[in-house]
Amino acid sequence: MAAFFVIGLNALGRKLARELHERGHKVKLGDISQDRINRICHEIPDVVRLDTTERDALGELDVPQFDHIIVCMGHRFEVAERTTLALKDLGAKGITNVATTAVRAEILRKIGADRVVTPGLELARNLAVALDDKRIDAFTYVDSELGIAEIAVGKPITLGDNWRSHLGKDCVVVGARRKNREGNDGAVEMIALAGVSMEVGDHLLVYGKPTIISQQLDRVL
Repeated sequence: MAAFFVIGLNALGRKLARELHERGHKVKLGDISQDRINRICHEIPDVVRLDTTERDALGELDVPQFDHIIVCMGHRFEVAERTTLALKDLGAKGITNVATTAVRAEILRKIGADRVVTPGLELARNLAVALDDKRIDAFTYVDSELGIAEIAVGKPITLGDNWRSHLGKDCVVVGARRKNREGNDGAVEMIALAGVSMEVGDHLLVYGKPTIISQQLDRVL
């Protein structure tokens, strides 16, 4: 069990806090807004109302006791910046920040954030792939170029030579989601490919570059 401190109880902060709490971790919450505190204090009672731009207020919390601190203030960049600087000076073991732009993310890294996430930008990139190729129901980048595509099967097929493990450079079938099978409720299967039957409504999971995945789909579907 780890000790986390989530600062900023917007929708993302509250969701993150709930997920960590459900996983059995010790979670402390902080926000300047009593209204946002009221939305979650009945679920996670260890909440403190504080202005994180006041260094003394943060100092009273014994910052080094937390294994990791998450600052969810993407739209309040100046506050997030000052909070991160103060946490670093107070001996924070690890800091994750949420940013709304790539430029802000870079600034936060330079002043001491160990990790910066940009959920809005990442969502936009993932969505663009799915909108670009209608055969791709969903796409999730795992780094700057590669990701996992969930591809709807439009006709019954049997996986064989055309769906061998390696479809090309940086393109690999990693699993499937098959519905209406006995003992299978649509969960992801890490399957042996040869001879597996896929029906309309099933999905393949393919790892690779979006452009290469689309090229391979042109060849086999």
